[in-house]
Amino acid sequence: MKGLKSIICDTILGETGIKLTAKDLGIKFEADGVIVKLWDFEVLKMAIHGHKDTDTAEFAEDLLDALFEEYYDFREKVIELKLEDLNQRWRPLIIETITPILKKNKVSQSVLDVLDYEFVDMGYVKTPYSNPDEEEWGFPIFALRITDFEDLEYLHTIDAYSDLQKFDFDGLVKDFLKKIR
Repeated sequence: MKGLKSIICDTILGETGIKLTAKDLGIKFEADGVIVKLWDFEVLKMAIHGHKDTDTAEFAEDLLDALFEEYYDFREKVIELKLEDLNQRWRPLIIETITPILKKNKVSQSVLDVLDYEFVDMGYVKTPYSNPDEEEWGFPIFALRITDFEDLEYLHTIDAYSDLQKFDFDGLVKDFLKKIR
């Protein structure tokens, strides 16, 4: 199945500019079909008819055709799912880690109680692209947004490909404290 995943990841890179790894892509075969997932989110369920060997370029092409037919703008779907993955998987850890650091830095409980954390697409807010064609290629800029929905909004940019287990929490808190003090 590594060959199949590799073909799919390479094609998605060529079509969207987004580099996925075999770990990001899940392919599960069932008795009558196949389920394709990005991270933990199902993007395609397809019946298998007439394919004896599912680890071929022909089968990969059929899967890719179905994916690109299902989603008019597959790049947008990948971006949406990446944000969903970040928010479901990493947001709780970030809140658990940042809150004690903020308390230690004497941020009042009333402020901590109203803070909301969310990973967002900043591609429409902050554009580093040198030409408009680049805006439609690869991941946009992602950020962790911390807000109280009134006066405070702090955006900490992140690399969509980075390992968030190595996230610089102290640097984030330092920058956040500058914003609120």
